[in-house]
Amino acid sequence: MQGGSTSAAGGGGTAAAAADDDDVTNNKQGITLDERSASSRHDRASRSLSLGERRESNRLGERQGSSSLGASGGGGVGRLASSLSSNPTPAVLVRDGSRRSLPSPAVVPFRFEISTGSGSSSASDHSGEEDFTRSLSQRGVPLSAPLAPPAETTSGKLSIYLEYVSALAHLATFGIFGVFLRYGLERLIGIHLADSNNGPLFIDLPANMVGSFFMGWVGVVFKKDIATFSELLAIGLSTGLMGSITTYAGWSQQMVVIITKGYWLRALFGLLLGLEIAQMSLVLGIDSAKLLNWSIARIQQGRANRGLDTLQWASPDNLWRRKFGLVFFLCVSSSLWVSAIVLTIIDTTSIVRRRLWLACVVAPPGVWARWLLARLNGQGIGSKHYFKWIPLGTLLTNMIACTLEAILTVIQIAVQQTDAALLVQGLQLGLLGCMSTVSTFVAELYLLHLIANKRWRAYAYAFIMLICCFAVGVIAYTIPVLTRYSSQG
Repeated sequence: MQGGSTSAAGGGGTAAAAADDDDVTNNKQGITLDERSASSRHDRASRSLSLGERRESNRLGERQGSSSLGASGGGGVGRLASSLSSNPTPAVLVRDGSRRSLPSPAVVPFRFEISTGSGSSSASDHSGEEDFTRSLSQRGVPLSAPLAPPAETTSGKLSIYLEYVSALAHLATFGIFGVFLRYGLERLIGIHLADSNNGPLFIDLPANMVGSFFMGWVGVVFKKDIATFSELLAIGLSTGLMGSITTYAGWSQQMVVIITKGYWLRALFGLLLGLEIAQMSLVLGIDSAKLLNWSIARIQQGRANRGLDTLQWASPDNLWRRKFGLVFFLCVSSSLWVSAIVLTIIDTTSIVRRRLWLACVVAPPGVWARWLLARLNGQGIGSKHYFKWIPLGTLLTNMIACTLEAILTVIQIAVQQTDAALLVQGLQLGLLGCMSTVSTFVAELYLLHLIANKRWRAYAYAFIMLICCFAVGVIAYTIPVLTRYSSQG
């Protein structure tokens, strides 16, 4: 029995020893498998890093960092960060708790591939990168540079210089068209109104009416819709076209000439009449545009009630449209400008046509000057910005244009030559006609009048504009003319 028990014990010991040997063998095989698995994961990570280096170099930049590491399970990030904090070289945890170090790969861009049971998180998942980076930094792991999201996509606008060039091209194109329309209205209607000398009606009255009427369309009611489609197109139509169709300098100068001849009441009536007609034209334009807008809204509502798609009148402005506008208006404005220069030189058979061509040549600088001075609107006077409600830019550009208009008229009277008259009339029609504006002036009066408790500002602004522009015109024109007449007498 003892022998049997001894033998049984010996057999049991042998079996236990064999079981221990099997466990050791299994552990060694497990370690070997884990090492192979870790090595294969490391190889895949290295290949991923190589691909990541080519894919991410432009967006994230080259930075020194850790190699791509793999860890399985939900707590892989924590164990991985813990092992990195204690060992500067990448490590892989195996089943028995031991740590196997792996050689660090070459310097690569900062990219992490974290394998979990649910999938893989790459550099495109910025929230996972931020959590992983925060976990590493909390455990004292040095990072060469923080992870940053990729650069923003295009904002829908050109560079500041190209936007500036595009705005100038829009203004030049519509400014030249405005000169053509104003000249046509002068020849068709205005010249008949001004036949009676020393009367309150002036040659630019029809142009001021038309420009102010359509300013209510493109400058007040539909301005937001046009700007949604193209911001620069809205500037070109309102500031460029309507501002160039109307002119303040020619109107004011004609009233100054009437005053010089002694007709004070006619001149005063002409100023009030010109302002009232332009303001009434603006209001009619606004009301007609609102009526059209209401009709469009009713059509869209009817289509919606019938289950049809509503009409989309304007899509948002985008980069492609800005590029197209830059190229198109740059080509058109350049063509018009060069053509006007050539026609001014070669068309010597008609003084009237040469005056028009010369006016088209000098029209763009007048529009640009008014557009640049308009930036003073809302800035106020002095360091404390007094009277910010006064559109100072519009006031200054009209005053400057009226002063130059009076000076050029004096030069024409003094020189009395054909070429001098051609130059003066071309500058008055083109440069000063586009530099001064009535449509913008009456639109500003309309907006000031909408403020219920401060409507007096509209009347004050109208009074300031009329008095200041008229005063500088009288000083620049009347004093030299009267001095010349008195010397001759």
